[in-house]
Amino acid sequence: MKSRSLILLIIVMAVAACRPSVTSAVLADVESYIDSHPDSALATLSSIDPETIRTKSQKGQFSLLYAMALDKNYVDTSDVSVIQPALDYYSGTDDAAGLMKTYYYLGRIQQNAGDKEEAIRTFSKALDISEKTDDDFFKGMINSIISNLYSSKLSSEEALYYARKAYEHMMKTPDTYRQWVLFGRLAVCYGDNREKATADSLFQIYRTMPVLDTAVYAKNLAYYSKMLLSRKPAEPQRSIDVFNETRSKYKYKPRLEDYYFYAAALDKTGRTEESGKLLSRLEQLDTLSTSSKNWRYIIYKNKKDYRKALSLLEQTVNSQDSLIIKNLRQSLEKAQKEFFAEKARNAEHEKEKTTFKLMLAAGLLIILILSAILTFLIYRRRQERRIELLETVREELINRLRVHEEKSKMHYKLLDNLCEAYFHDTYKAQKDRVYEQVTFVLSKLTSSDGKISEIERLANQDLDGIVTKLREDVPNLSEKAYQFFAYDALGFSSKTIAVILGTSPVSVYTRRARIKEKIQQLPPEKRSRYQM
Repeated sequence: MKSRSLILLIIVMAVAACRPSVTSAVLADVESYIDSHPDSALATLSSIDPETIRTKSQKGQFSLLYAMALDKNYVDTSDVSVIQPALDYYSGTDDAAGLMKTYYYLGRIQQNAGDKEEAIRTFSKALDISEKTDDDFFKGMINSIISNLYSSKLSSEEALYYARKAYEHMMKTPDTYRQWVLFGRLAVCYGDNREKATADSLFQIYRTMPVLDTAVYAKNLAYYSKMLLSRKPAEPQRSIDVFNETRSKYKYKPRLEDYYFYAAALDKTGRTEESGKLLSRLEQLDTLSTSSKNWRYIIYKNKKDYRKALSLLEQTVNSQDSLIIKNLRQSLEKAQKEFFAEKARNAEHEKEKTTFKLMLAAGLLIILILSAILTFLIYRRRQERRIELLETVREELINRLRVHEEKSKMHYKLLDNLCEAYFHDTYKAQKDRVYEQVTFVLSKLTSSDGKISEIERLANQDLDGIVTKLREDVPNLSEKAYQFFAYDALGFSSKTIAVILGTSPVSVYTRRARIKEKIQQLPPEKRSRYQM
């Protein structure tokens, strides 16, 4: 890892002279390959002159990408200023994905600095913000690192909980490598939580999977070999076989405590002489780790050397004082509880603000509704008054028109009655008198010299120029047709009209039908003038 970091630093120094100005296109290009080629991404970003970055958004994007590139290249920086521009920018935007990633890499920097309590708070913020996104990959990564932090503080339950969440999210992504890594991690967490049966079944499945990373696989197999020895019933021979496979096939380099466990396994299988020699060589190294003391205690207890076993047990108990373990556990739990308590307070404050805004909005809405109702009622009352006035005027006009029409038609009705009397079968003396009256009236009404007849003038006068309007609307009728229309409009019967115009009643009906047909072809606004 150190050699790789050194090579990267040399590359950075080599390209520093170029220092191209940063653009959004350059940053977008780096983001497109930062996962597949993180070394190239870091080299490109390192060659950019920070002084050429002008906008706040570009500074934030560059800061986040640079922190990502460092982390992906195993350059463990503890300088918070690397990620600060991204935190300043994304905190003021609605970009939940950008803010989630910013908090994740800020947590990584705090973790590098050894501040695990602050890191757990930051990762908890990232996890909280991740709920606003659909990024299952980062949800898996955040849960995974929180699980690792709890494991380092011996909080096995919490470590298992977050390991399960990490695996669930990662299974929704196409990243088969991290799925495989998290599956092995899940098996270890079940073992740490003393759920040995579940852990054993997961390890058996894990051993059938293709090995995607020998270093990760060897480390997990070494854990599995210890678990086989420490569970009940213990399987020391299987433990030895797995441990030897880890060393020979996957080149695992055991630590001192691993050899202590191996010596305990040898002793349990009856290979006491081999176990004793190994233990003697290990004790010459004078290791004082708690894990080593625990395995030495198991070995001496198995050998029935109770004096040494008791001494080692006391040392182990002193090293694993329950109060110290409790404090170690509570440090992370307290940090996370403080975060969620602060979050709850902020949520309550936001709820109060939201409630006040809703009440204010509701009050304004009620005022607007009442104002609208009052305005509507006033408007409706005014409209009702206008309608009442218009209705009164309409009724007055109808009454006046009705009286006028009745008076207008009264004269012609009398003439019509005279005509009917004349043509009705009656005594000749009466007919002579009626004849004289009818002849006189007809001579006044009928025109035969091409001028407008008196009947047409009277119809126009009494019926708002109705014949003149017909002449304009239907200009191709004969004079007799216009005279016929005038008689018909004034209320003369078909029989009387037939006699006056010297035609038959059937012809009257036919002529009326033709005029009606012409009128029906007129537009609605003109058609409404005529009623036949």
